[in-house]
Amino acid sequence: MNNAYSILMLCFSGMLLLYAAILAIVKDPKLIPRNDTVEMKDPKKYAVQFSKIIALMAVAPFLSAVSFPANQTFAFVVLAGAGAVGLWLSTKMIKDA
Repeated sequence: MNNAYSILMLCFSGMLLLYAAILAIVKDPKLIPRNDTVEMKDPKKYAVQFSKIIALMAVAPFLSAVSFPANQTFAFVVLAGAGAVGLWLSTKMIKDA
């Protein structure tokens, strides 16, 4: 059970990447939850940008899962830090859409 956290984070990261891939391929903004609350200039471009953001946010749990066997505390710091950097980059990316 020592690897349960790593397995869970890898599965979570994989599911986020799967959702991002499906969204990027289909380019349907209806797959985005609460898509009716956003005013989109180009819905297909917005869906692709949103899928890139989801893929970017999937990096945080992946890095945390990879670093967990070495040091558990460091893994949580990596998760928080990568999540914060991902959110910061996401706000810059979504302004273009």
